[in-house]
Amino acid sequence: MALAKELPAWSLTVLDVSLNYIENAGIEALASALPHLPTLQRLDVSHNAGVLTFENTTTEQL
Repeated sequence: MALAKELPAWSLTVLDVSLNYIENAGIEALASALPHLPTLQRLDVSHNAGVLTFENTTTEQL
């Protein structure tokens, strides 16, 4: 979750947080940062514990 708080300060085009065992709280924090990342073109959250809920969380956040 600490990373999600810092993300808006960066101009990222790619963010790969795959294979990090991010759970639902971390996925939600990451999703809340997405609207503040206008340059982000690719996001990989595969192989994390909370990935199954990422799509729903992202839709609600955006």
